[in-house]
Amino acid sequence: MTALLDLPLLQLESRTGDWGRWFAHHGHPGLRPPAMLFDQFATMTQAAVHGMGLALLPTFLIGAELAAGRLVPVFGGAVPAPGAYYLVWPETRAPRAPLASFIRWLGAEVGAEVGAVSQGGASEG
Repeated sequence: MTALLDLPLLQLESRTGDWGRWFAHHGHPGLRPPAMLFDQFATMTQAAVHGMGLALLPTFLIGAELAAGRLVPVFGGAVPAPGAYYLVWPETRAPRAPLASFIRWLGAEVGAEVGAVSQGGASEG
């Protein structure tokens, strides 16, 4: 695995700890290799597709590239990312039909139940 350190590594400038977490997850804590920085997943994905280096990318963003063989997993499976996303709605505004539709769609996409909108605000999700 340390042979990966001989290859160019790509990462987001806003997530500079990703490679260190990835190596730690695979039994090599303390490795913080230098990497070429990108400001968006889209540009980093294109760099990886064009052979500029190895990238840590969310699989939901690269499904088409994986299916077409433009990108292939190199080593190990997915590593859980830290953090979370929240869907919020002002408590002072009544829920609207588009919001309820979006919540249903989001739940179907992630394969989980997303909290329902209650009268007078948003719920967890």
